[in-house]
Amino acid sequence: MKITFASYEHSRIGFPGIKLKWHAKNGKFLDPYVTINGVIQENRWTWGNPHPAAFAQAEMERFDEWVGNLFSNDASVQG
Repeated sequence: MKITFASYEHSRIGFPGIKLKWHAKNGKFLDPYVTINGVIQENRWTWGNPHPAAFAQAEMERFDEWVGNLFSNDASVQG
């Protein structure tokens, strides 16, 4: 079986209200965006690497750091 399209989401442990979501098509990560408490944010997420699939772990760590820096004092997104 070959996966040609999939949807993914990632959240930092302890911050379930903030999610990074994206689609993968033919092995390429596309259309990343952030939701906060289920609301899609206007500012789109930008991958730190032009080929994020090969560096997925580093990209998730980058997102986790961003969440911690901006939302560490916001109880509405923590769980």
